[in-house]
Amino acid sequence: MKIHQIYTYNDLRNFTYVLEVSDQHAIVLDPWDAEVVNTFLSDKSLSLKAVINTHEHWDHIQGNEALVAQHDCEVWAHANGEGKIPGLSRVLNTDEQIALDEGIVLKVLDTPGHTLAHLSFLVIEGGIAKAVFTGDTLFNAGVGHCRGGGDVDILYQTIVEQFHSLDDRIVIYPGHKYLENNLRFTLSIEPDNQDAQDWLIRCLLYTS
Repeated sequence: MKIHQIYTYNDLRNFTYVLEVSDQHAIVLDPWDAEVVNTFLSDKSLSLKAVINTHEHWDHIQGNEALVAQHDCEVWAHANGEGKIPGLSRVLNTDEQIALDEGIVLKVLDTPGHTLAHLSFLVIEGGIAKAVFTGDTLFNAGVGHCRGGGDVDILYQTIVEQFHSLDDRIVIYPGHKYLENNLRFTLSIEPDNQDAQDWLIRCLLYTS
């Protein structure tokens, strides 16, 4: 399986992800722009099997309708997304495992807080967790806000109970490119935070 991260260059700095499996099928997470997704699929000669939405906010679902219309694919999301997520055809349950490739599964995590219809997805290869798609629950150097139907206390419990226990080597694939902004915010309240200072330098060197 290959994970493709597509940066969408919109004002909200969204990421869309394409999971390419060995049989030339693909699963798309949080499609911002159906045209961008279709171009990518065409270039890679991939057939779209399903769309997965981490949650119901418009910037994570707005590609759904066009992709379903063109590919007749399924849409998978949280049960609380019913009536909010276009094309929702399969409700995903906590701890459900979706087979992707031989020895690779996507484990469903119910991660409320940013909204109460939020899922994250743990990539497990050979029984070992390798990566996690966190939507708007967890970012590099930050967490999601709770202004759009979420709850701060629930988000705190989600982070403590589901993310603190993950191995430090697990790769985080967040829903937005917020690293620089998050580090600058950290330093605005913790100016002596050496880790944040070092990471901001690395971030700026990488993007320059």
